[in-house]
Amino acid sequence: MEMRAELRRYLYRCERRGGRELDLLLGGWARETLPELGEGELCDLGVILDLDDGDLWAFFCGDGEVAERLRLRLSASAYALLERVGEWGSSFDSGAYVTAVAHESKNDKK
Repeated sequence: MEMRAELRRYLYRCERRGGRELDLLLGGWARETLPELGEGELCDLGVILDLDDGDLWAFFCGDGEVAERLRLRLSASAYALLERVGEWGSSFDSGAYVTAVAHESKNDKK
């Protein structure tokens, strides 16, 4: 996937959160979705990526208390984007993602 530099930075931040589960979830979503996002959505993504990993993971696991706290803290558009990531994650195939990234890595080394 050929991306402009700004999108590659967002992809890097999504794929390297520090926790494998978040790396897979956010990285997979980003690889599939980043090129389609508008400037406002990219700004919202930047806000989301500044959130604590523990809060993000709790949100994606369905913690209602964290979800409410984030809903109050984030703009409506950022919260809506966070929900879209969560919806995408509910049908996420981590095995296919890992295979695709490994294949891409091999091609980059050639």
